[in-house]
Amino acid sequence: MPVFRMPRKLEPVGFKNIETQWKKRPVTLYRAESVGRKPRIDLPKIPPGNARLDVEALFGALYYSEDSTTAREEFRYRNPDDSPEVWRVESVLERVLDLTNPGVRESLGIDDNFLREDHFFPWQYIAAGCLAAGIEGIRYRSFRWDGINWGIVALHGSSTVKVLEEAD
Repeated sequence: MPVFRMPRKLEPVGFKNIETQWKKRPVTLYRAESVGRKPRIDLPKIPPGNARLDVEALFGALYYSEDSTTAREEFRYRNPDDSPEVWRVESVLERVLDLTNPGVRESLGIDDNFLREDHFFPWQYIAAGCLAAGIEGIRYRSFRWDGINWGIVALHGSSTVKVLEEAD
């Protein structure tokens, strides 16, 4: 098993100058929940931890997908015995770190080996760097399906997340 090493470029100060996207452009996202339960739109006050971008009791994220199929697959992974209901949400964020962009990953000095499913620490470190730099969201490839996920780690100023309607 390879030894984990933090890339030198991936220091908190490096996040301040990273190219981000979205500049208040509305984005439709999807979230699957148990039947009868609406998706969260407020950041957890006491983060539960044990998730890609959550650090227990310090900070947490809201998790969404860019399409309903990915949202369903993410739900099924977490809740194999439950039936999902998919909701459409709209997100308007100022700054999003797009880890699906090879140029952004290269500028941070990270590769696919760094962004693995089985190690949460690198993801949590990235989330902390984003929080320190005023970046509100992180866009990344799903490990459950051939889709894109978003983790929203902060909402600043006029940035919003709102539930639009059921997508099913």
